[in-house]
Amino acid sequence: MLHFFQLFLVGLIFQLTQAQYYHLNKNKMNYNDAVKYCNSKEMRLVKITDSQTYAAVFELASKNGMGTYWMNGNDIAIEGTWVDTENKPLVYKNWHKGEPNNAGGNENCLVGAWFHEMWFDIGCNTLNSVICEIVIENYHINKNKMTYNDAVKYCNDRNMDLVKIPNSEVNLNVYNLALKHNLGTYWMNGNDIAIEGTWVDTENKPLVYKNWYKGEPNNAGGNENCLVAAYLTNEMWFDIGCNTLNSVICYNANDKKKSCKD
Repeated sequence: MLHFFQLFLVGLIFQLTQAQYYHLNKNKMNYNDAVKYCNSKEMRLVKITDSQTYAAVFELASKNGMGTYWMNGNDIAIEGTWVDTENKPLVYKNWHKGEPNNAGGNENCLVGAWFHEMWFDIGCNTLNSVICEIVIENYHINKNKMTYNDAVKYCNDRNMDLVKIPNSEVNLNVYNLALKHNLGTYWMNGNDIAIEGTWVDTENKPLVYKNWYKGEPNNAGGNENCLVAAYLTNEMWFDIGCNTLNSVICYNANDKKKSCKD
């Protein structure tokens, strides 16, 4: 089931299927902190939509000794009405016999356990491991090649942004999307058009994370002012001419539009 894995300081990134990417953190935290933790990585607390997804998550938790782990569900607002963090009803449930039982009158959050494939309700302030997932539907992919400015406009026309990379986890997620869709070189949100060597995004904010290939950026020919990555070079970055033609990955940072296209 596991196609690859890569170790990070605070967790693990896994690809379980062609369209789902997961981040594990065995450090215990409460439900609200788990939600915030995942959001800080531009991911969400793992949401279970069907038995196949849950079987994959359960296998991942089992193989990595996660113990009890948070899942995306709670009945904090209305007892017995289980919703996710977007207040949408759970579309799939797998409760253990006699659960949810709201023992003690304060079990309002959802956990799974590596030693048992069924679900339990539990107090939201208890401490459990965390599984986050990349929100695939927040990305839109276009293999048609275009210039940097056209790529920015293409994404903005869809009420999205050219993909920004705030940390290594997101960089790996985006890289694997590019790998899956065979994008070749793809634009990312960064340029030094205004001041050579000062790399900013389309909002003129400095890049908070960089992952340059050895010797890059080198401004070869004196006109390489835009940022690309290539799936064939282990998610490393290059500067390149802004008028070259590359694939596009858009990202919906504000949940205004959700789309993913092969």
